[in-house]
Amino acid sequence: MTPDIDPDFCTPSQFRPAFASEPKAVQANSDNEQSRNIPTSPTLISRVKRGGKLTDGRLAWVAKQIELGRTLDLGLIARMPEDYKSIVALLKEVPTESIRETLSRLVAEITQSNETEVLKAFDTFDLSSPDPASAKTMADVEKIVGGVKWLWESWIPEGFVTLIGAHPGVGKSTFALASIVRAVNEGEVFLDGTQAPCKGKVLWCDTEATHAGNVDRLHQWGMDPQEIIVPGDHELDGINIEQEDDVERLRERAELEDVQLIVIDSLRNAHKGNENDSGQMYKVMHRLATLAQELGIAVIAIHHLGKPHANPKFGKPTLRGSSAIVALARSVITLERPTDKPQTIVVRCEKCNFSKRPEDLAFQITDTGVTKCDPPRTKRKLKKLEQAHALIEEKLESGEVSANEMVAAAKEKGISKKTLDLAKADMDGVRSDKVGRSWQWKNTAKDDCGESAPIPDNLDNVDHLEPEPHSEGDAQVSAQGPCGNPAAHVGTLNLGSGLVPEARSAQR
Repeated sequence: MTPDIDPDFCTPSQFRPAFASEPKAVQANSDNEQSRNIPTSPTLISRVKRGGKLTDGRLAWVAKQIELGRTLDLGLIARMPEDYKSIVALLKEVPTESIRETLSRLVAEITQSNETEVLKAFDTFDLSSPDPASAKTMADVEKIVGGVKWLWESWIPEGFVTLIGAHPGVGKSTFALASIVRAVNEGEVFLDGTQAPCKGKVLWCDTEATHAGNVDRLHQWGMDPQEIIVPGDHELDGINIEQEDDVERLRERAELEDVQLIVIDSLRNAHKGNENDSGQMYKVMHRLATLAQELGIAVIAIHHLGKPHANPKFGKPTLRGSSAIVALARSVITLERPTDKPQTIVVRCEKCNFSKRPEDLAFQITDTGVTKCDPPRTKRKLKKLEQAHALIEEKLESGEVSANEMVAAAKEKGISKKTLDLAKADMDGVRSDKVGRSWQWKNTAKDDCGESAPIPDNLDNVDHLEPEPHSEGDAQVSAQGPCGNPAAHVGTLNLGSGLVPEARSAQR
């Protein structure tokens, strides 16, 4: 029976006679005749050249199934681009012994190169198990999906959802359009100098009715509007991710136009659900994640940050809405304008599941798009323990300080007594002595200790003795005193009448 093959993806003149109705004639035809019957499209050529998972994994896997006479996973085939469906139909019509040769010829012709990668995947599949369609180990998974590939190294992974978040007016859409989309359209570099892996079209889904403004931006920035696809049958149509028909329309546009990136601006207007409802948002994000995975390309959703907290102890604001929004994204990029440099926009990767978090970037918006600049240097906020260390060093710089004065100074800086005592215990030589009815803090490490005092003869074996408990909750004094003198603190050991006066006098 003649397979149902879309003629738009093949050469109509000889495709059906050569491969469908007369499969044996394929072997007899010359290479030149056979090459004219091979389906070609920008999508297939691009993904084969890029070593995409659809070619190396799905196509080779399906071909292996056909060779072995196994039942095909119709769901898998249904999710393949039309070009791949055509090749599968081709393979089903040739003799079993010619599957590998036919696959080799198809891929070699399409890529204008050798077919090493696809044949390697074809030859290395282990389908000896009773249920070859199910992955038994991560090695089986790797054969189908491969490893992580990047649109923008360490920032935007292919086959997954990336979120870009910022407050209104910061420049989310400008950054996406003038930096990311431009790099993909022109095959140029991203903001950090990383080269885009390919040159291709972008599917831009405007859900905020800013079409006129985007058109003006493209012309002002010297970008080609022909390289940016819109999702609807009508030029101004929006999308609703909750509608399966709209998602399918995105899939069709992406496959037909060889799209390398999908951008949704913004996420909030791309659905009708309650963004604070985790169940509803999970469904929305899951559809986007599935779309990205099936197409093998990056999907960017632009979203808003929540309102800043009045109390700074709660930290920076997060993305608005349910945590399910962030949960299904594999990369989250935020933009912010520092208060001291409002013209500079800092780009930060807040979440990156597949890579070490990259260094912050910064840019400024210009008449030609965006221009990279150095991110402002921000002083690292010291932790309370570090602040306590600094306070103790400062207060003891000029000599002894009463315990009451030290505690009062710490309180002014928001440092608790407990943290202050922990800092004192960490610092070599810092101790407190009781003078009369009060306690004095001092830094004995600053004293001029001179040569080490001799160790008394009757202190040869004191390791088994317990130290005396300290008053005022002080931390235990180390067995080795300031300047490396082992005898300086030996008075803390309860040696009874055998303790020499000189050693006991060194206790405080």
